[in-house]
Amino acid sequence: GADIRTALGILGQRSEGAATRTASQRLIADIGGGDPIDLAFARVFERQFTFVGPMVAAGEAAGDLPGGLRRAAEIIGSRLKVADQLVSVSAYPGFVFVSAIGAVLVILLFIVPSIAPLAADAGSTPPLGLRVLMQASDALRQNGMVAAFVAIAIAVGTIVAFRVGLLSRTLETLVLDGPLRRTCRGIVFGGFANSLGAMLGAGAPMSDALKLATRSVGSRGARRRLEPVMQDVRQGQPLSSALATVRGFPSALVRLAAVGEATNGLGPMLARGGKLEEDAAIRRIESFGRIAGPALIVFLGLLLGLLMGGLLSGISQMGQAALV
Repeated sequence: GADIRTALGILGQRSEGAATRTASQRLIADIGGGDPIDLAFARVFERQFTFVGPMVAAGEAAGDLPGGLRRAAEIIGSRLKVADQLVSVSAYPGFVFVSAIGAVLVILLFIVPSIAPLAADAGSTPPLGLRVLMQASDALRQNGMVAAFVAIAIAVGTIVAFRVGLLSRTLETLVLDGPLRRTCRGIVFGGFANSLGAMLGAGAPMSDALKLATRSVGSRGARRRLEPVMQDVRQGQPLSSALATVRGFPSALVRLAAVGEATNGLGPMLARGGKLEEDAAIRRIESFGRIAGPALIVFLGLLLGLLMGGLLSGISQMGQAALV
């Protein structure tokens, strides 16, 4: 029952996060200056969550501003959950991979060079495994700086090319149509359906909801595929028919949209379907993480075992030759 400025003031005072305090102060200043509430929220969330402003406007128009804010918060929470799952799933395999690379570098840069003089003093040809390690160590020490510079240049060039759009189309096509397309499409198009359904459920007009839900999609390739939907709907096509023409759009969402149109519950059905697609994608990501982590440990353990085996067998054979 508190008015919006009082609620924002309490939120800003009690929040421990600097971003929340700053956002609350901006909203109080804009609303106190006479700006509409939806416009003030749109300015604060325009960089990441463009759908917040229209959902606030729809909630106001329906006389349910708290409901509009709550639905916007649910979508934001769902997207943050997906991002957190991606980070948590990739963190463990990434840590194992980096640790293994570090162990290989230690072996080649420090352990093998300390054994090389012993092989030279022995006066005999080192075993094959040790010779391979010594050659790899020499190549790494001689060309390590060049290789590092080339790797950094390739990484920077790739980032720049992606930012200017030279690689974005290829990479996004690979993401949406590659081996992991089912999971990626579930996250991308599921998020779109969740946003669109929430805005329609809050009372936003179809054209505005479609435009903002499309803009909220992070993938440029997915946005290009979704942009014709607005034109098709304006020409009189049902939303389900327009979505069916989008390449890669989940068929389950199309069917739920058709059911929602038939039952006059399009918004809730789309939101529910989008949430189901996101949850299914998260489960697949978690399953992959549970398999990838142990598999990577086994593979890298075998790699390190081969390196150490070659090293120790070479030392053993050199010792036996010296005794003879």
